[in-house]
Amino acid sequence: MPSYNPNQYTRTVSISPSGAAYAWDQSTIPAWITVTNISGDDWLITITANGTASTRNATLTVTHNDGTTTAAISVVQAGTGGSATATPTATPTATPTATPTATATATPTATPTATPTATPAAAFAFDSNAISSPSSGGTITIPFTYSTIVPGSFDFQLSATTWLVITSVTVFDSTTGYVLLNKSNNGGIGSRNATLTKTTQYGPGDTTVITQVAGSVNLDDEDPVGGFVGG
Repeated sequence: MPSYNPNQYTRTVSISPSGAAYAWDQSTIPAWITVTNISGDDWLITITANGTASTRNATLTVTHNDGTTTAAISVVQAGTGGSATATPTATPTATPTATPTATATATPTATPTATPTATPAAAFAFDSNAISSPSSGGTITIPFTYSTIVPGSFDFQLSATTWLVITSVTVFDSTTGYVLLNKSNNGGIGSRNATLTKTTQYGPGDTTVITQVAGSVNLDDEDPVGGFVGG
């Protein structure tokens, strides 16, 4: 279970328009503060203990990719080992010249509590563990559901085969997605199988077996050679 750290804080950067790029101004981050990305626009600010008798201050700045819009977080840490506080500043004072609609603000999340919450059990499963596909070439979509697995952290493998390849992995939301496969035509007289595996590198695994049915074979109904000689 995670331990409580009074010198760690999480902050979320709200950006407009959504998806616009921004960056932390590294020149405003002193050596006693570390800013690391948790996921997306969530950031972890870690402040080392102050063993001196002097208060120390820092103003951490985020800059929008328009080059002028900024937002800042003021950090004040008391001396003699006092814990730090991260206080967001007011609305950014910088005004863009090209009348952009984007604004960047640093929004603090709730202060961490000493009582950790229970982590739900991770889960992953293909919607079906046995899939039948026609003999013709084309694509196969393999749906799956999952929970408490970081999106994008999936590792899928196919058993040794040359007629089936993984094309892409798509995640619709935080709980569902699918694997897209590309298959070649089966012109043989027998079906063929391949196993798709979600490895356990990023959480629970699962397998599903894909069976491509055989192609059709037609035999002409010809007269036999020779004939019956009757009396």
